[in-house]
Amino acid sequence: MNLYIKNFLNLKNFNFKLILFLSIVLYFSLILLIGVLYGIDYYQVWKFFGVPAREILFSDIYPFFVNDFCKVNSVHTQDYYDQFKNCDAWQRIYNYMPVWVQFLKLGIHQKYYLIFGTTSALLFYFVFFKFITIKKFQDLFIYILVILSPPVMLAIERGNADLFIFFLCFAFLYLIRKKNLILNFFSYILIFISSLLKFYPIFLVFIFFKRNFWNKIFAIITFLTFSLYIIINFSDILLIKEKTHETFFFSYGYNVLEEGLNNIHYKLTSIFHASKNYILGDYQNFKNGVFNILYTNDFKNKSFIISRLFLLLIIILIFLKNVIYKDNNKILNDQDYLFFILGGSIFCGTFILGANFDYRLIFLLFTFPYLIKLKESKKKFFFIKYSSSVYLITFYLWFTPLTIFTSGLDEIITWVIFVFYLNFLCIYYLNVFFNKNS
Repeated sequence: MNLYIKNFLNLKNFNFKLILFLSIVLYFSLILLIGVLYGIDYYQVWKFFGVPAREILFSDIYPFFVNDFCKVNSVHTQDYYDQFKNCDAWQRIYNYMPVWVQFLKLGIHQKYYLIFGTTSALLFYFVFFKFITIKKFQDLFIYILVILSPPVMLAIERGNADLFIFFLCFAFLYLIRKKNLILNFFSYILIFISSLLKFYPIFLVFIFFKRNFWNKIFAIITFLTFSLYIIINFSDILLIKEKTHETFFFSYGYNVLEEGLNNIHYKLTSIFHASKNYILGDYQNFKNGVFNILYTNDFKNKSFIISRLFLLLIIILIFLKNVIYKDNNKILNDQDYLFFILGGSIFCGTFILGANFDYRLIFLLFTFPYLIKLKESKKKFFFIKYSSSVYLITFYLWFTPLTIFTSGLDEIITWVIFVFYLNFLCIYYLNVFFNKNS
């Protein structure tokens, strides 16, 4: 029985995992200790670590829990949107998938929100420790850097629903690999539920499409059912999309770089006009100009034609490259490789959708076991060595907070990483749909 539990928890490298666990505990303890010793609020200390923390822990789920002053009982959906705003300490507008309204209607009291946030964080950490294997001290150091990186801590601090989605995606892949039709069917139910909550897990639906006849049926039914749901709720989803705040600070996506460059141009123009007004003695317009320099001009350009054309060009080139060089199109049935495809699918899918807050980068954690294996590889993708990819992505996870100083120029690295993952995904899905021998 003990052997079964150890195998289930993947405790083969218990000592390394214990050090990793203690590193996480030390991180949180350090934040609390600094706050107590110097009389600083914990969220201010967190900001020093590159995490834009809020005054209330688990702030992303906070508005879903009610007090007597904001609770409603109505047959009108709009009233629950108002309830969400009235229950929120920051008066944010509801911008979640329509199914979340059903959670609002439950009217769960706000005193329980810490339990929900803590449970989501624990599920996230459980999954992380379950799918990783640490064989070397060097790998341990990488995992410490990754799990303590600002995007991961941002997800924990906000108590974001992505933590729970992370758990569901793991459960999907864990169950779908079982040679049990019922468990396979249930895994597609998990993906469907995940997609209702946050849309992007639908990108995983075809990972095991080629495995057997029933996986094809389950995948197609899941995709079509979700598509029908989108069509029925399309107007609400468009409205929610419009209300969603987008910024190049702590964000990634195909359009973030272009907005960052637009913002640099905007600020340089503002500096020029402010300097001109100061020289001419027009101090009122000079003050307004200084305000424009400090103000972040977020996503003023909504079309992003250049970014979309560049994105389309990149996708076409990667596709053609892998169609032409079919001899490189080899896929594995290795668990780490499949988790790599899972994480890469969500990263690339969300990148294509547009601006996402950096906490969604937690799905890149699924790719690290295979990235570490690639350290032994001598292959190269353009100028990126497979062996150095794990270091590039680890660096990227720590570099993301610097967006606030670079106006989104870190997105150049994001594009490089997107192309890297896209190449692997193209190889994988070309085999899934078109290669009969794989």
